[in-house]
Amino acid sequence: VVSQDPKPPVAEAAPPKDTVAKDSKEDADASHYQLVRGTLASILSGAAKRFVETKSFEEVDKDGDGVISQQEITASLTEMHVDSPEAEEAQQQIMQMADKDGDGVISKEELDQAKEKVVSQDPK
Repeated sequence: VVSQDPKPPVAEAAPPKDTVAKDSKEDADASHYQLVRGTLASILSGAAKRFVETKSFEEVDKDGDGVISQQEITASLTEMHVDSPEAEEAQQQIMQMADKDGDGVISKEELDQAKEKVVSQDPK
């Protein structure tokens, strides 16, 4: 006589496929975003790198509102005698690298973190 277990094995329920795909995509997007941000720190154009290395937060925040706007970056690049096409590219690179929360402005903390990254990437 062969004894049989009265309860068949129960398979664990898998999470819905759309949830798994969404979570995986969000993780992949976050990883990609961090990779791009780190790469940008090492390949900033000359003007963007000079801006991050040399400009203080207080020097760029002309209106004193506690954040650096895209217009303030452009004005600062103009003061650095950066030509228009290069200034536009540099401004975009600065925002991509430093604007961690994506709100369109750079806080003092974000600029300080960008400076740290640029300095740590510098092979001096």
